[in-house]
Amino acid sequence: MYDHQEQEQIEDIKAWWKLYGKFVSLGIVVVIIGYAMYQGYNYYQQSQNEKAGVLFEAVQNTFRTQDTKQTLTAAKRLQEAYPSSPLSSRAALISAFLSHKTGHDDDAINELNWVESHTHEAMLVDLSRLRHAGILADQKKYNEALDLLSQNKDPAMLAATLDLKGDIYTLLGKNTEAKNSYQQIIDQSGSQNTLFKQLAQVKLDALGGRSK
Repeated sequence: MYDHQEQEQIEDIKAWWKLYGKFVSLGIVVVIIGYAMYQGYNYYQQSQNEKAGVLFEAVQNTFRTQDTKQTLTAAKRLQEAYPSSPLSSRAALISAFLSHKTGHDDDAINELNWVESHTHEAMLVDLSRLRHAGILADQKKYNEALDLLSQNKDPAMLAATLDLKGDIYTLLGKNTEAKNSYQQIIDQSGSQNTLFKQLAQVKLDALGGRSK
């Protein structure tokens, strides 16, 4: 049972999630989507004669115009023609990002499921699960989101995974589990995760600090 002050702190975290949670995670994905597009361009440059490169370029072009329907169509065309191409997984992530941004969550989840079942790149699989879990959390499917996050293993996604876990535990009222997740970010994340560490410390402090 929480005391009055602790309950107020939990409500503050819930309000923070409602106002800013989606935007913080969205910003992280913007960076990684940019990375995915950059990598895709490199793949295309290294194999310009491959038709997969041409199809990926179509995904990039429709994404730049923020045309959700055409981006999804172009991504699916690439996935169906070249399911084993690294470009297909990146196209699916790009399409999922735009679909979620424009409120088409079913399409976004379908694209993320495709990545999770087709790509062999650990970081991309974990990124896909992270985005998928974020959508589930927005839909209040908290236990499903946590089950999905429990499968993430890639070190590059550790801080983001623990951060989302902590937020979900907070929304569920599981104070100890939330604290442990935020503390793990502070204790285990590398120097490149300064932003996540700072956010984790703020959230941990709001919940009363390190678990005893």
